[in-house]
Formats: sequence, C-alpha cells, structure tokens
Amino acid sequence: MRSLRISTVLLVLVAATSCTSHACTQIGASSGVTFDFSALPATGAPWQVTACVQEVCDTRIVQPGDGTTSYVRDDALQDDTAVQARLRVVDASGETVVDDTVSVTPVRYQPNGEGCEPIVWQAETVVEADGTLRQVEPTS
Repeated sequence: MRSLRISTVLLVLVAATSCTSHACTQIGASSGVTFDFSALPATGAPWQVTACVQEVCDTRIVQPGDGTTSYVRDDALQDDTAVQARLRVVDASGETVVDDTVSVTPVRYQPNGEGCEPIVWQAETVVEADGTLRQVEPTS
C-alpha cells in the first residue's frame, strides 16, 4: 500500500511539472521610445514636435487636446544598448521651448508574458518643468 501511495505522488508530481505550455495573448508591441511632454504649459500651442531615436525621427504638429506623448518606433532596438533620444518642441511663435538629448537604455518587454512573442525593447522619457529630457526608470 505504501509503494502505491509513493507511486501515485510521483505520478502527480511528474504530471504537474510536465505541463509547462501556456496560452499566449496576442498583444502587439514594437521597439521604440516614448516621449512625455505633459509638463509643457498649454500656452504656446500648437507645437511642432520632433522626436528622434538615433536617426529615426517623427515630426508632427500637436494641438491642445491631442495628447502629450509621442512614440518613435525603431525596430533597430534589439537589446539594452544605450541610444540617443532627442526631443525638440517649437511653439506657435517659432520659439524653441525644448531641445534636449538624453542617452536612454531600452528595457526588454514581453507584453504577452515570458515565452511569448513579441519581444521588444522600449524606453520612456519625460520632459521636466525646466525643459530637460530624462529617462523614466522602469517599474518592475
């Protein structure tokens, strides 16, 4: 009887540890850098916002109510190698209100969980009240 209980326990343990596959969700994501310029005063809008990661740039006109973030997709981000992120914001009068560059270190991100695709590398920056750009440290 004792050997039957031990065999049953072993069988349950083997069965429990052999089921390692799991379902992955289908959340999409891309590598890139987010620029948060919500600290800018609403006066001076619309703004011309140019955000760059290395040589990949996105320029757009931002109106009040359009949101205060910009995202630059850069599929060349493949690891935690530091890259240059630049943000330039020009107000409606033509005055440059932000023009700063910061070195950012992308962080590995798997939106669908470990063992699931995609694997992307992302960083987040924020403009401080004084106009400087800094990397936001990821929360774990």
